[in-house]
Amino acid sequence: MVTIDITGKPITELTGFSEFCKCMRNDPEFNRKCEQCDALGGVKAASIGAPCIYLCHTGLADFAIPIIANGQHLGAIMAGQVRFHEKSSIDVPLETIRDIDDSWKRNEKYRELYEKTNVISYRKLRMAANTLYYIGEYIIGQQYLNALEKDMADKNIQMLKESSQRMELERNIKSMEFQALAYQINPHFMFNTLNAIGRLAMMEKAYETEEIIYSFSDIMRYILNKSGTQTVTLKEEVAHTKNYLSVQKTRLGDRLLFAINFKPEWDEVSCPFMFLQPIIENSIKYAVETREKGGKITVEANRDGNDLVITVADDGDGMSRETIEAALSPFDAKGLDEACIGLRNINSRLIYLNGEKYSLKIESPNIKNGGTKVMIRLPI
Repeated sequence: MVTIDITGKPITELTGFSEFCKCMRNDPEFNRKCEQCDALGGVKAASIGAPCIYLCHTGLADFAIPIIANGQHLGAIMAGQVRFHEKSSIDVPLETIRDIDDSWKRNEKYRELYEKTNVISYRKLRMAANTLYYIGEYIIGQQYLNALEKDMADKNIQMLKESSQRMELERNIKSMEFQALAYQINPHFMFNTLNAIGRLAMMEKAYETEEIIYSFSDIMRYILNKSGTQTVTLKEEVAHTKNYLSVQKTRLGDRLLFAINFKPEWDEVSCPFMFLQPIIENSIKYAVETREKGGKITVEANRDGNDLVITVADDGDGMSRETIEAALSPFDAKGLDEACIGLRNINSRLIYLNGEKYSLKIESPNIKNGGTKVMIRLPI
């Protein structure tokens, strides 16, 4: 797999390429033809608005997934590099994206590597292309929504300065609800596909694979079903957080340790939608992934009078006082990194929903292994 721009130039690393295709790409002349094939395949996929399966200049089967955001063709995701079984049933004759070039067959090494490329059925390649298309379309939509959310956050901060944030925030929320609905693309197909993969994993006794598939399915269902909702119950938010950490645990293994401590009596407490995950993402990014040994994240809730105080703590190297102040400042967000923007958005939502008393609190000694604590106060 590789992601390309509209000219066929790779914009990500080559992932899982066959040895034959790696050699092709290392030869300047063949690489030029490979990029031409990729560009043509991406344009063809964009023109039909669907995956395009075709034969490349060496005769291998590839497919292109178009990347289209807000109606603009930006590039494509390319994958494949396989041969078909001789009796493989093909629905329609495959298009040759450019003239077949057999000159590589004069090189014995190329011939040997070509014979080692994967041989699968056309049906399996088509299913892979369709699945990647729907997942990619969902991810692209979510990224576009993230850009809209950031733009909305900047506007909200300006509105705070002008003392008219309530009316404008409500208009922006309505706009986001519309955008969220626009990008709920074929959710039933995605859920059905994931559940089918989960059942297959169970039959094949790949229990860890089954577990992560169902966790990921629940994450997507939560995001799609609750998008545009300002508040949810703490029970729903904690369940989503556990699914998210379960997926991250599969990815990071023993490098990620986590503990979640909530009493059932807090299940019905109202909380902002998706307020825990961005905080935990920061901890994973800065306190776990950056360290070879990893780190630990603890999420717990304790009562304080008529309020519930939720603490997300890690054992990383902490945040500077300047970074904390910038993250919680209600003023201009230009120049802030994603971590600060995420914390600022959560802080703004907490204040909007519950008042200044419920603003975000962050504590960190900013020393090696000193950790960071983020505290969220919610009215019971």
